[in-house]
Amino acid sequence: MTNERPNKLECLTRRVLDRKVVPFLGAGISNDTEVPGCTFNPSARSLTKSLAESLKSLLGLQLLNFVRNMLPGDENKSDLDERLIDAGLSRIAELHFQVAGEEKTYEAMKIRYMDELFPSPAHFYIAYIILEGCIEEIITTNYDCCLEKALLLANCEGKAPLVVRELHEYQCGGVPFCSYDAKSPQQFTEKELDEKRLNVRIYKINGCIQKFIQTRDGQCKNKEGVGHKLILTEAQLQNWRYDWARDMFRDRLRTKTILFSGFGSEEPQIRHTMLEVLREFEQESNKDTNSNFQSDIYDLTPMNMPYIAEYTALSFYQHQILYSAGKAMASVNRLNDLSRFEWIKKLHAEYAFTMDDAQQFLDIAPYPKGILCKTCGPPAKHFSEGLDKNLFWAVLYLSVIRALLVERYLGDDSPLASYLRSCLRQPENLLKECREELFEKPGPRALYQYFLQGFKKKPLAHQWHCAVLGQTTTNCHDYIYPTFNRYPVTLPLFYLVVWWLHRLTGNGELSSWQLHLEPDGISGSSLLRASCSTRFSPKAKRDIYIVDRRHSIVSNWISLDFPALQSSSSILVLALTGHFTPEKRLIRVSRNGKLLTVEAIISPERKLFCGGIAESEKISRAILDVPEILLRGRKRWREWIKRGD
Repeated sequence: MTNERPNKLECLTRRVLDRKVVPFLGAGISNDTEVPGCTFNPSARSLTKSLAESLKSLLGLQLLNFVRNMLPGDENKSDLDERLIDAGLSRIAELHFQVAGEEKTYEAMKIRYMDELFPSPAHFYIAYIILEGCIEEIITTNYDCCLEKALLLANCEGKAPLVVRELHEYQCGGVPFCSYDAKSPQQFTEKELDEKRLNVRIYKINGCIQKFIQTRDGQCKNKEGVGHKLILTEAQLQNWRYDWARDMFRDRLRTKTILFSGFGSEEPQIRHTMLEVLREFEQESNKDTNSNFQSDIYDLTPMNMPYIAEYTALSFYQHQILYSAGKAMASVNRLNDLSRFEWIKKLHAEYAFTMDDAQQFLDIAPYPKGILCKTCGPPAKHFSEGLDKNLFWAVLYLSVIRALLVERYLGDDSPLASYLRSCLRQPENLLKECREELFEKPGPRALYQYFLQGFKKKPLAHQWHCAVLGQTTTNCHDYIYPTFNRYPVTLPLFYLVVWWLHRLTGNGELSSWQLHLEPDGISGSSLLRASCSTRFSPKAKRDIYIVDRRHSIVSNWISLDFPALQSSSSILVLALTGHFTPEKRLIRVSRNGKLLTVEAIISPERKLFCGGIAESEKISRAILDVPEILLRGRKRWREWIKRGD
């Protein structure tokens, strides 16, 4: 009996984890981005409409006769606006160039607003995958800087992605975003680059709006001393602007898996180059019919097959690319006509994400309102029409996070497992239960659903990360993302501890998980409080605060504000990765406008697991015993607290 073949989302996720995927982002990825406080629309249709209106004002009634035979579509169609818009941005831009010149064309498009566009949720999900170390390169035809902004906002260290827009930047491996106006790339030392850069390169093969504006305003020039160009017109799109871009794209096609998103494959230079490389694959495979290069007719997994994410169904050009890739990587000559059609359908089913997959993605991420931007309209109607890019990237991000936690951060060979072995003889059993209950069974109740975000709204899991790490509110804005990649022990340990605390309730339902974020008005950070009762004392609730050992509550004697403090019990603070003896402290808290002194027990989380094998009952009782052990001197402590008042 053969094992069931993984679905295409799992296959793509595996390629992402192996750092084999290079996303190719087209204009569709930025269609719903906005300029704060402005009505500018960056979609191709909207830009085409602006140019069409400008042409009408320039030429008046002459325009119809001038362009009648140049534009595709019905020549007898009376609606000139529709004829112009249907012609497409590149054709209308070229006509506008010829009639009014380059400067007026850019003015009519209001192209400078592109520099002010704010990232969409899709940009942030891509940025989160990058920050987890799973994507190292991005290729884009877009002029905007939305992905660069998302990466700047999301990373904790203020590092910038490397961008490549021209040959000299390609030669030096890219320059940190926004750095070119201060120094040329040749002036950066290796140490400066290490301090400034994220480990990702963004290849902007059609130009960059920010550098375009800078060169137009005279603030910088490229190496040749001329202004930065944008590829826009039909004539410009026939060939690559730079040889380096063509060679780079060819190399990535040969060595990586290209994931097309928001790209209709209508730019001829991209499509022709890809078909050339695929013909190379096909010729190589035909040299030796017994070669291992050729895949099975239906199994294309070992090869660098591209994936395409499209809102509705594949266009002809997208189908052309997918079919050519499949044909190059599998022998189809011995199929009859009917079998060929079945093979084509299977090709679409396994390597294209389209409207047919929207329901499956909604089943994985059942909170459509939380991941759509403002312009998407009613979720039910929107998702019935197609696979939204924000939903696609949200689900891919969830799939990557799930796989990272299961395989890398909660696995038997993970840094967390090594850490736990200092207080547990067999942490593997504990980690296995955690993985199985939280992450290995995806569905509406899976914990990783908390990694979803809304429009300009931080995912709840990211807020938990910031609170545990004690990051201040000034540094921890709505888009910051403390990654598992940077905190490979602390953050997985947090989920392990929270999971065990809530296992005490005897109820694994997420509705019973009570995690509360509370402001700390003194240190500027937030605190994470877990409220849970126990199966042994179901009526007794215990408030437990979970923080990193470097949090201010652990390192300093400060007054904190716990608005939801239960007066009947003392505070238990679990310090993750702490290596100190549990101790008592007096902490000033504010309750109903009054300052009170309460008893706080600060203990390393390892005290939950000390002296026991990783078995649920022993660990559960250990959690219960910790406060009792620490409170044996309760009378003496009360006297001490009284003296402190």
